[in-house]
Amino acid sequence: FRSEFYDTLSTYMKKFCRKIDIVALKGCVTPVTLYTVDCNRNIKPGKPKINNKKFNIRERRMKKQILRALYEKQTLKTISEVYMLKSKGLRHLLKDSKTEAFLQYFDEGYTQYINGDWEEAYRELKNALFLDNTDGPTKTLMKYIKRFNKVAPDDWDGFRKLESKT
Repeated sequence: FRSEFYDTLSTYMKKFCRKIDIVALKGCVTPVTLYTVDCNRNIKPGKPKINNKKFNIRERRMKKQILRALYEKQTLKTISEVYMLKSKGLRHLLKDSKTEAFLQYFDEGYTQYINGDWEEAYRELKNALFLDNTDGPTKTLMKYIKRFNKVAPDDWDGFRKLESKT
């Protein structure tokens, strides 16, 4: 199954993406491949930096007001996130955050899940979760597999059918 969004990403960005599921949305014919972006969660917020040489006082005030408005609308969790992204840049956020061992267990578990060997998938995903107990996609797949007692449904076609759009 293809993912049009993923296919448009650069090679650089693709290396931070990880397949996490294939789903058929209600009302859609073609299943969609879902990805997550593994990012660095250990970032320390940077201090606000506004280059005085580039902006005059009015422009600096306007920029600060925009950042404050984004924060107040809850677009970002903290104003520090705005400053961190501004001062350190997106590349800093996209440092590899998963170990090679975790990714190997997850990939094997995911492959077994898609192939319908859910008992083996669960075992591999459990190993991955042992290495990173905060990984949401691993927890979600394990919960779904466990709901079916670790046995793929008879009509399993390598993707799950979502009951609703929400």
